[in-house]
Amino acid sequence: MTAILLMRALVARTDWSGLEEGDYLEVMAAVFALLNQAHPFREGNGRASKMWLDMVSEPAGYYLDYAVVSPGEWNRTSGASGPDYGEYEPHPEPLRELFSRIVREKP
Repeated sequence: MTAILLMRALVARTDWSGLEEGDYLEVMAAVFALLNQAHPFREGNGRASKMWLDMVSEPAGYYLDYAVVSPGEWNRTSGASGPDYGEYEPHPEPLRELFSRIVREKP
């Protein structure tokens, strides 16, 4: 199964409105790791991915404050989540720490 199909399945089976913050961080890190691995666009993956993450976050009652991290840190962490050479599974762990710093509860 491709990364994009795995991501879609994870999004579909997640009850976004019932997620506690810790669970939200786990799911968002896994979702973004798969989306980043799929890299579905030739240009604008970062911008499109952030917009998509914002839409997915809406029913969970959270938003992501991207201004907390620099573009360089975002890109390095995104790169670190990629699969090891010759492997397919991404590593969402670095993203979980990053998301823990940028997630905010909606007022």
